[in-house]
Amino acid sequence: GMGGPGEPLAVNGAGTIIVGSSWDRRNVFHAVKWSLRSGTWTLTSLPLAPSANSAIARGVNNNGDVAGNDFPGPAANAVLWPAAGGFTMLDCTNDVRPEEGNAISAGAQVVVGNVGDNPPLHIRTAAVWQRAAPCKQLLPGLVEGMFSDAFAVNGDGTVIGGYASVGVSNENAVPVRWQKVVGGWVIE
Repeated sequence: GMGGPGEPLAVNGAGTIIVGSSWDRRNVFHAVKWSLRSGTWTLTSLPLAPSANSAIARGVNNNGDVAGNDFPGPAANAVLWPAAGGFTMLDCTNDVRPEEGNAISAGAQVVVGNVGDNPPLHIRTAAVWQRAAPCKQLLPGLVEGMFSDAFAVNGDGTVIGGYASVGVSNENAVPVRWQKVVGGWVIE
């Protein structure tokens, strides 16, 4: 490890890349990638934006692209770490609300997660980030203004799994899926 505890959170289809987080000896939280090459696992800390002080990786696709978010203080930003290296901040809308990238499609760079409200509400809304415009879309809820979150996405990024609340807290949530249709997304 990096000197502190690590937590694996996702694995690619071949089982050769695992992503998650690890603490270092200075108590800094890192997004990390474990890669299997020639029978040996190698741990790599993923790069941060200059504004970030830590990060977490929560998803990896079959191309080795990694999704997660960084933490530049109180507001997280959804991030894509391409297999080729570097990082891409996914929010092209200059939205200042906190974002979490929870998963990435196996065969595409479609990332799902949530966008949170600024305090005091702390309501999360499921979101999808895609390369095509608009790059970030908030997914519809079962009840407008209630909690939702996206945690899984199919291989081509057209079906998303998560939950949506039918009441005033996420304790009233039910499993849902969103399906891509012409012009947007529908909740089922």
